[in-house]
Amino acid sequence: MFRRPLGLAEAIDLVEALIEAFDIAVMDEARAWWVDLMQVAGRLRGNEVFDARIALCLRYNGVKRIATHDADFSKYAFLKVIQI
Repeated sequence: MFRRPLGLAEAIDLVEALIEAFDIAVMDEARAWWVDLMQVAGRLRGNEVFDARIALCLRYNGVKRIATHDADFSKYAFLKVIQI
């Protein structure tokens, strides 16, 4: 995606600095997140599984809104999508 992406060590340092500077919480998903896939999305293909996993992680953590360019998140009734 980027012409000159950061190296792994540099990227990790940057993410750690952002988490610390802005008091960011890193969310985790339920251990058996895949069990709920059929409940939230029905038939999934390819990258839709990753979107569903993100959506489920948000739901498990009580997040009700997502700001994204990806309109596919609108299929999840429990999320309000804010298009950016």
